[in-house]
Amino acid sequence: MRPSKKTGRYLATALLVTAVAACIYAWHQSASSPARLLADAYTNQRTLELRIPGAAQAPIRIKRGAGDPTAFDRPTELMDAEARIAGDLRGRPDDQHLLLLRGQANLLEWSYEAAITDMDRALDVRSDAAGVLDGLAAAYFERAAKEQRFGDYGTAFELQSRALQKSPNDPVIRFNRAITAEKLFLFQQCFA
Repeated sequence: MRPSKKTGRYLATALLVTAVAACIYAWHQSASSPARLLADAYTNQRTLELRIPGAAQAPIRIKRGAGDPTAFDRPTELMDAEARIAGDLRGRPDDQHLLLLRGQANLLEWSYEAAITDMDRALDVRSDAAGVLDGLAAAYFERAAKEQRFGDYGTAFELQSRALQKSPNDPVIRFNRAITAEKLFLFQQCFA
């Protein structure tokens, strides 16, 4: 028995509605992922000289005055991302991607020691991940800037160079390595 034209139209409409709903759900999930939230927090309140993946170009906004930023200065996207990452890490404490994201969140909070710890743990899981190498480099870069530890710029440059070997066309890693090279007065490497 062959379905009627009317039944076929209902079936086609139902499939179309299901497909649209699935697309909207997938878009919503990716738009509110911890990585997207961190990128949005960075874009809305950029406090780092180096870039993080997925973030738009934004001016650096450093609050001048007394002390470090307070909880009231934190973007809501950052707080949301931290909560989601913490919840996910409870179930998967050795997940490399989650450790990378928590390290990025720590960087946005200027907690570079915690970021270094998280990124080192992520490298223990897989030592050749370009994104983790660049994230760890960013943590060393920020510690160098905050504590005037010139040697940390060298560590950051070495990590970024390793990351570029793994992912030579990554624009974020290339940008970050150029900024680090400039701090080390390696002007030829800024363009390499």
